[in-house]
Amino acid sequence: AAAAAAAAATSDIDAPDATAACVALSAILGCAVSAPGVPTGGVTGAIQIVLVRGAITDKILDATVRTKFSAGRLKGKAMCVELGECHARAVAADDGGSAGLKGALAARARSKFAKHMLTQLAEDDGDDLYFEGGRHRGDFIRALGAGAVSSHLLEDMLDATRNEKAARSWEELLRRSFAALGEVVLD
Repeated sequence: AAAAAAAAATSDIDAPDATAACVALSAILGCAVSAPGVPTGGVTGAIQIVLVRGAITDKILDATVRTKFSAGRLKGKAMCVELGECHARAVAADDGGSAGLKGALAARARSKFAKHMLTQLAEDDGDDLYFEGGRHRGDFIRALGAGAVSSHLLEDMLDATRNEKAARSWEELLRRSFAALGEVVLD
């Protein structure tokens, strides 16, 4: 069963209708997504995807996620908050029993968002001149405390933890989260 789940997580997602693929991804990402031959309706700055033989490949979805959460697209918004909102939309589409393309994209996007968050947390270098403990870790802990990180995202992140580097990120997050409890002002 685990081998089947791993194979499904890396297989291409059939998308014979490029317009439907763009609409489904736009709904999950909360921004315009376009492909060659798909009108953008006058929207500028759409994330561009390319279907390969009528399918969305893992590489295309990875690139789409990286593009969505690039600094230029976030425009000052915390990546953790934006990612949490996208993940919540994917959960709603996935848990809503969406079949076909929308359901497949939602399920895969959940996994991609969790892996992206883990990667960003693992790549934080720790304390620097501006951010104690690293920018993404600090943002993540604040988002967690504010309720912007759902239990579904935490579960998906735990499911995506596959190596020692990701495990160390969890250890650091837990350590910092418990340390932050000591700073909470009690009435």
